[in-house]
Amino acid sequence: MRKNNSQQDDGKAGRHSRSFFRKYGVPSLLGAMIVAVIFAGTASLHLRAAVDPGAAAQPLPVSVTTAKTSEFYEERARYAGRLEADRSTRIAFERAGLVTAVLVDEGDTVTKGQIVARLDTEPLEAERDRLRAQKAQVVADLELSRLTEDRQAFLVAKGHVSQQRFDEARLQTKALEARLAEVDAAVRSISIDIAKANVVARFAGSVSQRLVDEGAVVSAGTPVVDLLETDAPKARIGLSPDVAGSLSIGTQYQLQAGGRTLSVTLESLRPDVSFGSRTVHAVFDVPDAAGIPIGDVVHLDIGRKVQAKGFWLPMTALTEGRKGLWSVFTVGGDEFDPQVEREAVEVLHFEADRVYVRGTLRDAAQVITAGLERIIPGQRVVPYQVGE
Repeated sequence: MRKNNSQQDDGKAGRHSRSFFRKYGVPSLLGAMIVAVIFAGTASLHLRAAVDPGAAAQPLPVSVTTAKTSEFYEERARYAGRLEADRSTRIAFERAGLVTAVLVDEGDTVTKGQIVARLDTEPLEAERDRLRAQKAQVVADLELSRLTEDRQAFLVAKGHVSQQRFDEARLQTKALEARLAEVDAAVRSISIDIAKANVVARFAGSVSQRLVDEGAVVSAGTPVVDLLETDAPKARIGLSPDVAGSLSIGTQYQLQAGGRTLSVTLESLRPDVSFGSRTVHAVFDVPDAAGIPIGDVVHLDIGRKVQAKGFWLPMTALTEGRKGLWSVFTVGGDEFDPQVEREAVEVLHFEADRVYVRGTLRDAAQVITAGLERIIPGQRVVPYQVGE
């Protein structure tokens, strides 16, 4: 009877199995087998962890740096300006005339007193000749008047002529003397005009622009060339009022110009603030600017101390905290069981590869500097200093 029951059960199982295969097919059976293997592997891992608890919690080696308290940090800023000529002028004619020669061109170097341009002086020379002839006539008249004055003085003394005749001769002499002085002044004035027909450079420099050519008829004040003094240029840089107030006249600073670092001296600070840029113009003496064109952009790097207690840390030590704040991981616990702790920090200043922070960080704390994505607070670690 039992045998019959067993055979009946086997028959039922066979029917169920054939029904299962007919219903789900072979692919479903393979999926069930894969799930069974995964569960078996997971159970094996849990079993191994239960047998050896230390195998899943080995301390992780981490590189650390020791935080050292600082009382300040240096903030460096770069300000742009221009290289300017110490003196620049637009050389012009002082009188009207015909331009007969312009002796320089753009880019030429001139020396002090060098003739830059000339005006036609023929009309002036003719006028000077006329005045010289007039002077000769006045000199002759004056000589005759003096002789007449001497004769009238003799006759007055003898009582042969009246005092009136003598006074007329005497005053005629004085009038001719005044006329001679007037002619002499006119000759000198013409001579000055002839000399000023040659326009000269008042200082050594370079011609930046030529404004007239030969043959032009110009009026007084017409510019000829623009002249820039290039021997001792100046750097004009706009600074914020607080930075300008921290500078000292006569002190040397570092200037970047033309791909070079130049040592410059602060010459002056303007007392007013520029209306447009709200900056104070600082003028620096640039003694060694050879090869740097006038008008080129220059940069001044200035550092200033900001009093704030904090710590310098590598940039890699920062990790993003909650609500957009920053955090660092430190090694806490005791020396036998070091563990990861989180400290909140505020970034006060940053440079290329380091940051200046303050917060809950303590002096001499061991700050983890790398591999932050592999650690969490409470994790056991083995700290080591970089280079050990």
